[in-house]
Amino acid sequence: MKMYTQFEKQYTDFLRQHLKSIDTTRVKASEYSATEYIRTFTTDHGTHLTPNLNKSQKCDDLARSHLHYGEELLSRGATHACLREVNEGIRVATEGDTLLRLLLLRIKTLVELGLCEVAKCEVDRLSSLFPGVYEISEKQLKANFLCNQMSVTEKECEKSSQSLASKYREAFKINFDPNKDSCFLEELEQVFRLVEEITSIKESSNYHAKRKQMVEEDKLNPLPYSDKGLQGYNNISPHVEIVESKAKGRHVIAKQAINIGDIIGVECPVVYTVLQEKWTRYCQFCLSHVRTLLPCPGCPDVVYCSVECWDRDAAEHSIICGFMTELSSLPAMTYLALRTALTFRNSILDMRPESPCCTTSSSDANFRKTVALVTNFGLRAPIDIIRRACLAIFLTNSLKAMKLARNVTKAKGVEKRFYENCVYLLFLVLQSYPCNAHEISELQLCEEFRYSANEDIGAGAFVFLSMLNHSCNPNVVRHSIGKKTVLRALRRIERGSELLDNYGYHYATHSPPERKKFLKSQYLFECQCKACAESWSLFINLPSSPTFKCRFCNVKTSALIVSCRKCGRKTGQTLQQYDAKADRVQSVVRQFVSDGCADNKHHDIIEFLQFCEEWTEPPFRLYNECQEVLKQMWNLRSNVNIYDAVKSGRNLRFGYTTNAKKC
Repeated sequence: MKMYTQFEKQYTDFLRQHLKSIDTTRVKASEYSATEYIRTFTTDHGTHLTPNLNKSQKCDDLARSHLHYGEELLSRGATHACLREVNEGIRVATEGDTLLRLLLLRIKTLVELGLCEVAKCEVDRLSSLFPGVYEISEKQLKANFLCNQMSVTEKECEKSSQSLASKYREAFKINFDPNKDSCFLEELEQVFRLVEEITSIKESSNYHAKRKQMVEEDKLNPLPYSDKGLQGYNNISPHVEIVESKAKGRHVIAKQAINIGDIIGVECPVVYTVLQEKWTRYCQFCLSHVRTLLPCPGCPDVVYCSVECWDRDAAEHSIICGFMTELSSLPAMTYLALRTALTFRNSILDMRPESPCCTTSSSDANFRKTVALVTNFGLRAPIDIIRRACLAIFLTNSLKAMKLARNVTKAKGVEKRFYENCVYLLFLVLQSYPCNAHEISELQLCEEFRYSANEDIGAGAFVFLSMLNHSCNPNVVRHSIGKKTVLRALRRIERGSELLDNYGYHYATHSPPERKKFLKSQYLFECQCKACAESWSLFINLPSSPTFKCRFCNVKTSALIVSCRKCGRKTGQTLQQYDAKADRVQSVVRQFVSDGCADNKHHDIIEFLQFCEEWTEPPFRLYNECQEVLKQMWNLRSNVNIYDAVKSGRNLRFGYTTNAKKC
């Protein structure tokens, strides 16, 4: 029985036996009171919210099966299917010779696919994991696949890389006797020579020169606001500030006007995870899509893009390694909560849950901000609080079975307090994450661009983004680069105006009752935005032509005029000028929707949107279409993956992208 199914059964049995005995007054008293009361109540009544965990194992028989089938697929010319099959085999292999043969087959497949640069990287990886398995010397390998002239920094990186490879070999217990199979060694050398012939030394040098150039460009273009951003937050614009009011709570306003397209911030999540269904296709640490995965040495459930990512994730993953199959049954926000306890395991003992506002002596600023996220405890029903408290106890008992405390401290007498604090931390984030966590997405790019769509690949807790309030007509938009989220202005934001995100459905795709119902159930508030208050039309019912206005006095007119009839100010605009701008952007929209190519025409889109906000009263069709095209243009600069969409059975069209926070 999967882990979450076990919780559902134990929780249902607990409610059936004891619901009438629970004192709801104590449950609603405070968050600390609720967790302590439910924890004591379950213990006193013999309710053990404890999972029965089983470790997942790798299987060489299954790996060999993938190997043989992969060889058959390659012989039939089914290279893409072969690559998928080989990756599955690599994920579950434990024996050195089986893993080596799978890696060799992957190199062959990459060559057949024409991905010679990737094949070169695979040769380098294979040589580091299996030193001495072929006769090409290290010096010759560098001449063929790296670069003849290496700087001091590059040599240090190479030395560090070799050290990590050695560490990975020891963790995987990779062993291989190069004299065991001479026929295989001949085949191995033939493949290396094949890659060498296809990709010349000159091309290899160019490849590494390009990589070096990219690194230099990154140095020349640091993240915006990295030095002089919003105090207390990395890479957030100094042109915004966080304020607090009784009606809106903490929210973000503009200190000065922000134009369409301006980057407001680039935020890295304090806690994040790959979605469970993506574990075998995305790096567990950096969330990059992996074509040539590197398996976890201890379990078949997660993969990495490189030895470096494996090493940086090793301390955290080692605690739950082997239990990932069990954890895969948890809902995304529940698993993210569990990851929070792992990430901040060294700060849990610093919590003082019995004190007002749960003070903590932790020096970790991210931990303090995470604990301070809004939980909406006062708006929750007693049964909701009971369920989340029981789930926090269940997750803590799971971490106890994984011996989390032993990875933090060996001091006697503190383990009990550690797990009590852990229950409280999990209870807090189980309330706050459904309202404050955000998706990490990737554009699945299709051969037919109109079928391309954003897809969630992960979820994370973003402290600054969580302070943005909701509107069904947002003035900001988010897109993901790696695990970071970039926040841009979608509309002009005047000084003193609030920055507004979209939590659920856009006004152009869903009616006000549908939007309000979702927001009430998920986020526990009634939406009062302008689009809801004025019942703005769905996209299909929007007018095709705009209503014009004077930018100085906001008087509406049927068409743009040279001077305003009310204030007499000269506008300097004509209807003909609007038509010319509209014709130009309509051409850009048609081309972009067709093939995704606009030749850097996003400036035309932004100029038109700014013109519309000054001289018209949105929404109208072309304005909304331009907004969506602009979003998709930014998505193309973000996480992108080539995806062969099956046209039949997919009801996709180029249209509104959702910014909904995921539960």
